[in-house]
Amino acid sequence: MKKYSILIVGLDCYFGHIGEFIINLKKKNPLVEITLLTTPILKDRRKSIIDYVDRIVFYKPLDIKFLPRFLVQWLHPLLCNLRLRKSLKKDHFDILDIHFPAPFIIKLLPFFRKKADHIVISPWGSDVMRVEDEQARQDLSRIFAKAEYVTVGKESRIGKVLRTEFKVNPDKMVKLEWGGEFFDFIQNMSGTVSVEEAKDRFGLKDRYVITCGYNTSEAQQHEKIIRAVADVKDRLPDNLTLQFLCTNVFFNKMAPEKEQYLELLKNECA
Repeated sequence: MKKYSILIVGLDCYFGHIGEFIINLKKKNPLVEITLLTTPILKDRRKSIIDYVDRIVFYKPLDIKFLPRFLVQWLHPLLCNLRLRKSLKKDHFDILDIHFPAPFIIKLLPFFRKKADHIVISPWGSDVMRVEDEQARQDLSRIFAKAEYVTVGKESRIGKVLRTEFKVNPDKMVKLEWGGEFFDFIQNMSGTVSVEEAKDRFGLKDRYVITCGYNTSEAQQHEKIIRAVADVKDRLPDNLTLQFLCTNVFFNKMAPEKEQYLELLKNECA
């Protein structure tokens, strides 16, 4: 096994997937030195990976939206780079792996390129599949252009989108599978709880339940689901219950939208 150092960047993504990646990476090669750069909001999850990382650096995004936009565009990357230089002043890594790349990462790339010999970008799916803003699309294209490798299957749906819409060279694409905690949970739970028992635990015994996942983000298209159910409610059982799962930080971010859903449910499906 070869000893090397890697800086894993997960600034705007779900911690469970990052944790799964780190754990499997360390199991494959115990010699790898892992540094994780993430946001303070995820501090409560660090216990799950503390035995697998050598260091965790917490990076707090700057809140300077109160300034004029032209000033933010100039000042934000400057301040970000200064803060990262302070946190990672003496570090240099063999590999930099950016997970769930967000458009703002383009502002940090000049710093990152000086800190690592090789740059890897690891898209997860929605980070590229749901980009509608043209400026964001251009920024992501520039990020992929500067990477040596992109961890995605060439013939996967994401790979095809990267090739056609973000102009990523297929030669850069490397298939890398490390699993996901959701799949592990489903596999472990499969067959242990019956549908009837699960409904009973949620106080939904004898109810006809339609469950909609998996957070309150607008991307889950709950409004469309509610309206579609409303269109056929006369053909559904009278004991119908619509269940919306709110499983992560989107719940707090989208709280006003939650109230809109409740009002829509009252008007359409009551």
